[in-house]
Amino acid sequence: MSVALLAPVASLLRQRPEEFRNIVHEQLFARHPQARHVFGVTASRGHAELAPALAWALERAGEGPRINDDVLARMRRLGLAHRRHGFPIDLYEDFAAIVTQSLAELNSSCGAQLSDDSLHRAAEVTEALCRAMAASAHTADMSGIAPAYAAMVTQVQRVSASTSIVRARVQSGPEISPGQAVPVSASYASGLWRPLVPATPVNPAGDMEFHVTNVEGGQASGLFAAARVGDQWTLGAPLQPVEFPHCSRLGLLSFGTGLAAAESLIFSCLDNLSRPSVHLTMVADSPSELYDLDRMQRLARNARWFDVSPISHSEQDQWWVPRSGRPRLHARDVNAEVGDASLACERVMSQAPEAVVIAGPDDAVTQARSCLTQLGLPEDAMRIVSFQRHGRWPALNED
Repeated sequence: MSVALLAPVASLLRQRPEEFRNIVHEQLFARHPQARHVFGVTASRGHAELAPALAWALERAGEGPRINDDVLARMRRLGLAHRRHGFPIDLYEDFAAIVTQSLAELNSSCGAQLSDDSLHRAAEVTEALCRAMAASAHTADMSGIAPAYAAMVTQVQRVSASTSIVRARVQSGPEISPGQAVPVSASYASGLWRPLVPATPVNPAGDMEFHVTNVEGGQASGLFAAARVGDQWTLGAPLQPVEFPHCSRLGLLSFGTGLAAAESLIFSCLDNLSRPSVHLTMVADSPSELYDLDRMQRLARNARWFDVSPISHSEQDQWWVPRSGRPRLHARDVNAEVGDASLACERVMSQAPEAVVIAGPDDAVTQARSCLTQLGLPEDAMRIVSFQRHGRWPALNED
């Protein structure tokens, strides 16, 4: 019965996400003006996941009074993530009431599509979700876990006109698993956060390495790609860890700065005596954007368990690709093949992997996933590290 009651609520939220968020913000900022600093310069740039996240939870809440464990687990992680904003634990109860009132207002503005029973059940679920977030935040506070970590940029390497390798030092950093993303903000980012995957484990000095590219149309990527030495960054609690497969032959397929996630896994294998045989297929739009190929090729020459195959979509750099003062490269200059995602997937499968990790932008990952499936790789043999996936709240038919 609960599923039937909640499905139309989730549908309305997915149809009108911005309207719902604006109603919530209007009430939240009126009752708690201090919450305004959590978001960007304009409210329209922040909290974009509010409606999709609530819809996701309502769709999967389950039957009966008890919320499904997987939903509660993700809400608990969200409660931990919210700590980086300084979100007070005692605000969750009122936030649940604000969400409930906002749903009723949205419903009224849409011609009262939802029944009273649907709104009542949605309110019950919302209260349970907020209690789960508050409880996880309280537990972390009592355990002395820092809500956020201060970091300073110590080195910036402009590897192309749009991509930088940024190294930062954190005094006391979080424990991060290979492939696990960390939310990052900066003093100049106007409250915007972006998930970045450290390419290397945090060393004893607290050094971390991030790969950042300036995405066309992105709100914050250009700010982080243009970082300068001395910039102050803030790191939040690590996001959901990636469960990598245990196997003897592992394929890695990276697109663009998805290489950071691939490298984090590769470097985690260095001191692991039971490591698998690893083959990395690096894919970039142009030869210059195969930016860390030299380091991977040096490793391949010295580690019998590792190999790398570079692929460039174009044979030669366009004039705007190399950073200032660098020549345009041909694919032959870096020993790269020229081809598309299909060629990359063929190279992956030529190594007969038992499992494959795909890392990169969501569109490239989706295409590669489909291609690998057509080439015979089982769905359960793939692991995904997608830039967009960390904040994704798919509908039931998109899982």
